[in-house]
Amino acid sequence: MKSLPLIVTSLLIVASLQARENPFMPTKAYDDEVARLMEIDQNYPAEFMEKNQDIELEDMTPILHEGDVNKPLPSAVAKSEEEMKKEQMEKEAQIKKEQMLQEALKKVEAAKKEAAKAKMEKAKAVAKAKELEERGPVIYVKPRPEEMTAQDEPKMQDDMQMEVKSLKVLPFLTVEYSDDKMTLNTKYKIMKKFYLEDEKKLIVDFKGNVSFFTKKLDLDSTNFKQLVAGNHKEDQFFRVVILVEDMPSNYDISFDDSLVYIVSK
Repeated sequence: MKSLPLIVTSLLIVASLQARENPFMPTKAYDDEVARLMEIDQNYPAEFMEKNQDIELEDMTPILHEGDVNKPLPSAVAKSEEEMKKEQMEKEAQIKKEQMLQEALKKVEAAKKEAAKAKMEKAKAVAKAKELEERGPVIYVKPRPEEMTAQDEPKMQDDMQMEVKSLKVLPFLTVEYSDDKMTLNTKYKIMKKFYLEDEKKLIVDFKGNVSFFTKKLDLDSTNFKQLVAGNHKEDQFFRVVILVEDMPSNYDISFDDSLVYIVSK
C-alpha cells in the first residue's frame, strides 16, 4: 500500500510529460508543410523538373589562339595611331612656325638695310641741295663792248648759249636750265618719267608726301618753255611737267639719287 502513492505519482508525471510538446517529435505544423511541398512537387510542370531536363549547355569560356597572346586591344591600337597622328601634326606645325619666323626675320633684316640705304641717300640729297642753295643762282655778266675783241666774240656766244639760270620752284625743288639742258634737284626720289608727244610735254613724278599749291613758271630758254609743279597728296607724290619746243622724243631724261637731267638731242 505504501507503493501505491508512488505509482500514482509516477503516472501523473508521465501524463504531464506527454502533454508537453516534444521538440524532437514532428509537430502538426511540420506535417502540414511536408504535405504542401509534396503536393507542389506532384503538380510542378515536367519541363522544369531537373530529372526531365536534357539541355546542352554552351561552353562560354573564350578560346585563346597563339597569335592573340600579348596582342593589344583594338581600342588601344586606335588610340596609339591617333596619338602618333597628333604628334606628327604638332611636329609639322612647329616646323612651319619656325619657317615663318625665319622668313619674318629675313624681311626685318632686309627692311633695316633698305631703311639705312634710304637714310644715307636722303642725307646725301639734302647735303647736295644745301650746297646748291648756298651757291645760289649762276649770274652771267656780259663783257663791256670796249673790252671785247675779235677773239672774244665767238667765246662770248658760246658762253651765252651755256648760260644757266636757277629757280627755286618749291622749298624742296630747285631747277637749273639753259637753252638745251635742264636739271631738277630735289631730295625726293623719282617714281617714273614719260612724255606726251602731241602736247610736247615731258613729265617726271617724284615720291613724296608733301603739300603745296600748283606752281606755273615761264622759262627763258630756247627748248624749255614752261614748268608746272602739281601736288597729288592723296597718292603721296608730286609731278613736274615741262613744256618743250621740240618733240618730246628728241629729249633725253636721266637721273641719279637726287638729280634729274634733261638734255636736248
